[in-house]
Amino acid sequence: MAGAGTGRVQCSYVYRANGDTRGRNRAALVIEYDSRSGDVVLIER
Repeated sequence: MAGAGTGRVQCSYVYRANGDTRGRNRAALVIEYDSRSGDVVLIER
């Protein structure tokens, strides 16, 4: 998640219901949300 004052407005969440225990950089499903534009992106690895 972006730090305060950086101007970035994105945060990410790792989908855990599938049993995935990896971090957000290696997780099978990651949801990214941009609060400025309202865009939601699903990243599948």
